[in-house]
Amino acid sequence: MSNHTAISATYELPEINGKGQFVSGPRQRKCPEGLKRCNKCLEVKPYEDFHKRKKTSPSSDGYRGTCKVCRKAISAQDYVNRGDFIRKQQREARHTMTDEQREHERLRIRDWKRANPELEKAYSKKYKTSENGVAKRREYEKENRESILARQRKWSKTTKGLQGSRRSVETRRARLADIESDHHTIPELHAYWKAKGIDPKRCTYCGDWHTKWKNNWKTSVGDHVFPIYRGGTDTLNNKMPCCISCNCSKGDRILGEEWTPLKQM
Repeated sequence: MSNHTAISATYELPEINGKGQFVSGPRQRKCPEGLKRCNKCLEVKPYEDFHKRKKTSPSSDGYRGTCKVCRKAISAQDYVNRGDFIRKQQREARHTMTDEQREHERLRIRDWKRANPELEKAYSKKYKTSENGVAKRREYEKENRESILARQRKWSKTTKGLQGSRRSVETRRARLADIESDHHTIPELHAYWKAKGIDPKRCTYCGDWHTKWKNNWKTSVGDHVFPIYRGGTDTLNNKMPCCISCNCSKGDRILGEEWTPLKQM
């Protein structure tokens, strides 16, 4: 909405006596109906741009004198100036919350995180790398070492855990060999194969179906057609589905020159 001129927000004063007192009647406001002038930025804005407040007099319009934008800027500056004191008050207030207030606060935070996933991720990353965040994490890890290790062992046996550990090994090999890598995940690799018409459940070299493999196809990272230690890349276009038997047999040899699949011999 376009701002009105400052003249439309001025007040028309009634007659004043020699002492500067109003002789009759209150001041007559000339601001258009439904609009209000902010005391801070002096801009005329609609009522929805102001926070509501309890009417303290018949002449009150039920809205604060400062708009939401200005109040937000004032609050942000106040947090910078008195951050430690405000955080202390917030911590003390959390200890005195009722169960109903705690539930309301939990739902409010949950809704905000769902509505602002990028901001939540940025704030979380900033806190984890801060001095206080690092100290808290180390303290938690020290006090809960056994439970953390138990969760890690349990997760490492799941499909996602195995996929993550397999890919971490591949990434480390690529980094040590100082070669190009697109840092793909196993699900992305399988999706790439399917898009190219390649079945990730069948070995490219021996042709065996995944039921005959000694490893789980869901966690298979495939084989580098051109070995990474011979200059190959750790990218999607340099990988093919492969069972562990053929992968170990091929090793770091070049396909067709130094090693030939059994089905082609």
